[in-house]
Amino acid sequence: MKKIWLTLLSAALMSGVVLSWGASSAQARPGYEKVFADKYGTDVKDAWEKVGVKDDEGKVSHCNTCHVAGKKKDERNVYGQALAKTGLKKEADAKKVGDAMDKVAAMHSNPKDDKSPTFGELIKSGKLPGSK
Repeated sequence: MKKIWLTLLSAALMSGVVLSWGASSAQARPGYEKVFADKYGTDVKDAWEKVGVKDDEGKVSHCNTCHVAGKKKDERNVYGQALAKTGLKKEADAKKVGDAMDKVAAMHSNPKDDKSPTFGELIKSGKLPGSK
């Protein structure tokens, strides 16, 4: 009887480890998504439709606001690079994320060209903030 309980306990522990391992591999940052939507649209889907963020299949994708479609998530577009340079930490609260987005909105989309539109101007004109 004791052997059965030990076997069941071991199986339960292993299941928990496997399930938690898979869950921790996702690195989405829904706080960024919500703050962006709150700043640039009332509904998340509408906000991304407004700035024209689409994945390779033409579906709305919030990830491509900062990342390069079809590439590893550590590869960021120019907007994502500018946002990363603000020093945001992974566990940043909504206010810090919003402040960083405000700071980046005032930056030129091409840091080498002072006449290039700011990221905020691109977003207001309905363009992907990471586009050139």
